[in-house]
Amino acid sequence: MISKNNKHPTLCIFANFFIDNLERLDRMKNSFLSFKDLSPNEWRVNIRGRYKKEAGEFLASELGDVLKLKFIETKRGWFEDTYSLMKDVKTEFIFFWVEDHLCLVDPGSLWDVIKEMK
Repeated sequence: MISKNNKHPTLCIFANFFIDNLERLDRMKNSFLSFKDLSPNEWRVNIRGRYKKEAGEFLASELGDVLKLKFIETKRGWFEDTYSLMKDVKTEFIFFWVEDHLCLVDPGSLWDVIKEMK
Protein backbone atom coordinates (compact mmCIF):
# COMPACT_ATOMS: atom_id res chain seq x y z
CA MET A 1 0.00 0.00 0.00
CA ILE A 2 2.79 2.41 -0.89
CA SER A 3 1.42 5.90 -1.33
CA LYS A 4 1.32 7.27 -4.86
CA ASN A 5 0.77 10.69 -3.35
CA ASN A 6 4.13 12.01 -2.15
CA LYS A 7 2.37 14.31 0.30
CA HIS A 8 0.72 11.64 2.42
CA PRO A 9 2.76 8.54 3.36
CA THR A 10 1.06 5.28 4.28
CA LEU A 11 1.06 4.25 7.93
CA CYS A 12 0.32 1.17 10.02
CA ILE A 13 -0.11 1.35 13.80
CA PHE A 14 1.29 -1.78 15.47
CA ALA A 15 0.91 -3.02 19.03
CA ASN A 16 1.51 -6.27 20.91
CA PHE A 17 -0.02 -5.73 24.35
CA PHE A 18 -0.24 -7.65 27.59
CA ILE A 19 -3.42 -6.45 29.30
CA ASP A 20 -3.66 -8.36 32.56
CA ASN A 21 -5.54 -5.94 34.84
CA LEU A 22 -8.12 -3.17 34.71
CA GLU A 23 -5.53 -0.43 35.21
CA ARG A 24 -3.63 -1.54 32.09
CA LEU A 25 -6.91 -1.73 30.19
CA ASP A 26 -7.80 1.85 31.20
CA ARG A 27 -4.31 3.08 30.28
CA MET A 28 -4.60 1.41 26.87
CA LYS A 29 -7.96 3.10 26.27
CA ASN A 30 -6.62 6.53 27.28
CA SER A 31 -3.55 6.05 25.13
CA PHE A 32 -5.69 5.08 22.14
CA LEU A 33 -7.99 8.06 22.58
CA SER A 34 -4.99 10.39 22.67
CA PHE A 35 -4.03 9.66 19.05
CA LYS A 36 -6.87 7.74 17.35
CA ASP A 37 -7.55 10.71 15.05
CA LEU A 38 -4.22 10.06 13.33
CA SER A 39 -6.27 7.87 10.96
CA PRO A 40 -3.57 5.51 9.68
CA ASN A 41 -4.16 3.10 6.81
CA GLU A 42 -4.39 0.17 9.19
CA TRP A 43 -4.04 -0.94 12.79
CA ARG A 44 -2.43 -4.29 13.64
CA VAL A 45 -2.89 -5.22 17.25
CA ASN A 46 -2.15 -8.40 19.16
CA ILE A 47 -3.46 -8.62 22.71
CA ARG A 48 -2.47 -11.09 25.39
CA GLY A 49 -3.49 -11.32 29.03
CA ARG A 50 -6.55 -11.68 31.21
CA TYR A 51 -8.38 -8.65 29.74
CA LYS A 52 -7.55 -9.27 26.09
CA LYS A 53 -11.21 -9.79 25.15
CA GLU A 54 -12.32 -6.49 26.72
CA ALA A 55 -9.42 -4.62 25.12
CA GLY A 56 -10.14 -6.19 21.74
CA GLU A 57 -13.85 -5.36 21.93
CA PHE A 58 -13.04 -1.73 22.75
CA LEU A 59 -10.65 -1.37 19.81
CA ALA A 60 -12.99 -3.19 17.41
CA SER A 61 -15.87 -0.89 18.37
CA GLU A 62 -13.68 2.18 17.78
CA LEU A 63 -11.88 1.11 14.60
CA GLY A 64 -14.04 -1.30 12.65
CA ASP A 65 -12.54 -2.68 9.44
CA VAL A 66 -9.15 -0.93 9.66
CA LEU A 67 -8.28 -3.09 12.69
CA LYS A 68 -6.52 -6.42 12.25
CA LEU A 69 -6.89 -7.88 15.72
CA LYS A 70 -5.21 -11.06 16.95
CA PHE A 71 -4.91 -12.90 20.24
CA ILE A 72 -1.65 -14.75 19.54
CA GLU A 73 0.43 -16.07 22.42
CA THR A 74 2.55 -18.99 21.32
CA LYS A 75 5.51 -20.58 23.02
CA ARG A 76 7.75 -19.19 20.25
CA GLY A 77 7.83 -15.83 22.04
CA TRP A 78 6.93 -12.19 21.49
CA PHE A 79 9.26 -11.65 18.52
CA GLU A 80 7.99 -14.62 16.51
CA ASP A 81 4.36 -13.81 17.33
CA THR A 82 4.92 -10.21 16.26
CA TYR A 83 6.57 -11.29 13.02
CA SER A 84 3.60 -13.50 12.13
CA LEU A 85 1.31 -10.50 12.53
CA MET A 86 3.51 -8.02 10.66
CA LYS A 87 5.16 -9.97 7.83
CA ASP A 88 2.74 -8.74 5.16
CA VAL A 89 2.49 -5.05 6.11
CA LYS A 90 2.87 -2.91 3.01
CA THR A 91 2.76 0.60 4.44
CA GLU A 92 5.76 2.91 4.21
CA PHE A 93 5.86 3.52 7.96
CA ILE A 94 5.00 1.57 11.10
CA PHE A 95 4.17 3.37 14.34
CA PHE A 96 4.93 1.23 17.39
CA TRP A 97 2.16 1.89 19.91
CA VAL A 98 3.00 1.42 23.58
CA GLU A 99 -0.25 0.96 25.50
CA ASP A 100 0.45 3.28 28.40
CA HIS A 101 1.94 6.23 26.50
CA LEU A 102 -0.16 9.31 25.78
CA CYS A 103 0.17 11.44 22.67
CA LEU A 104 0.60 15.07 23.73
CA VAL A 105 0.43 16.65 20.26
CA ASP A 106 -2.32 16.78 17.67
CA PRO A 107 -2.32 14.15 14.90
CA GLY A 108 -1.45 16.81 12.32
CA SER A 109 1.90 17.29 14.05
CA LEU A 110 2.58 13.56 13.90
CA TRP A 111 1.80 13.53 10.18
CA ASP A 112 4.21 16.45 9.71
CA VAL A 113 6.97 14.36 11.30
CA ILE A 114 6.10 11.30 9.19
CA LYS A 115 6.11 13.39 6.00
CA GLU A 116 9.49 14.85 6.95
CA MET A 117 10.88 11.34 7.50
CA LYS A 118 9.67 10.33 4.05
